[in-house]
Amino acid sequence: MALPLGAVFGMGLGLALLSQNWVDWGLYMMTLVVFHSWEFFYVALFHPAELSTNSFLLNHSREYGAAAIFSWVEYFVEGYFFPNMKGSWFFVTIGLVGIIVGQGLRTLAMWTAGSNFHHLVREEKDKAQTLVTVGIYNYLRHPSYFGWYYWCIATQILLTNPLATVAYAVAAWMFFNERIKDEEETLIRFFGKDYERYKAKTITGIPLIP
Repeated sequence: MALPLGAVFGMGLGLALLSQNWVDWGLYMMTLVVFHSWEFFYVALFHPAELSTNSFLLNHSREYGAAAIFSWVEYFVEGYFFPNMKGSWFFVTIGLVGIIVGQGLRTLAMWTAGSNFHHLVREEKDKAQTLVTVGIYNYLRHPSYFGWYYWCIATQILLTNPLATVAYAVAAWMFFNERIKDEEETLIRFFGKDYERYKAKTITGIPLIP
């Protein structure tokens, strides 16, 4: 998997540096590779026994794949019929800043949590699992979700995809709203009043999810 991802990153870098009309798409390709490579690298560092190709999160869900395909279709259809709406440095800059901030916050959150973080919600508490409340967790209750939420929206701003920007914002909100509810029920079961007190003094940072 590393080889095709490396090839995609190289193609993206080439487009970003050498093309006048495909800079945004090149940056987008590089962004995807960085995101999915970090997910794999994290598992390799903190949960090596669980490492597999699934750790790249490329097959996260059918909905994730469908959303990506929708955004690609929108980009190329709009680029064909309305070429002037793509590649705006205003939106490219906003999108790229959002991507960097979102990726940075997710990476920081996962690194801070260490082995306490998992891609899947755990039904049983690990013996070594602790409630992480330091660093960025002192302010945001689910900083990795916060980073991912704004990262995925920013990817569509980068591509100047108005339809996908709205669709990603709504779909990601629905996913994280349900995910956070399920996860917090589990964390209350694991940590009891300690988590309830922690929850009361922190926020998710995602709109309409307290």
